[in-house]
Amino acid sequence: MTLLLTHIGPLPPYIEYSLKQLRTFNPHVKTVFIGDTPNEGLMNKYNIEYYYCNLHNSPKFKTARDYDSTHNIFHHWPSKDFWFYTYARFYVIEEYLQATP
Repeated sequence: MTLLLTHIGPLPPYIEYSLKQLRTFNPHVKTVFIGDTPNEGLMNKYNIEYYYCNLHNSPKFKTARDYDSTHNIFHHWPSKDFWFYTYARFYVIEEYLQATP
């Protein structure tokens, strides 16, 4: 089993607490953190593999952004970016799965 975590943007302060809890209760589960803001020290500290994904270079990301700009498909509350990045996490997971054997 592999546990996949994703986050787009700067890592919030609570991430370290989350990783510590993850390792406390799942010390031997292979864990991969997929994101666009590497923090090697933090990931190494909790034995977590980091996979860098530049979402802004993704053709699917650009297509979705363009589509939203013409069709307004994402809600404005709490923010358009919140919903857009929540949706875009599927792109980074797909990229990781295609890149790994």
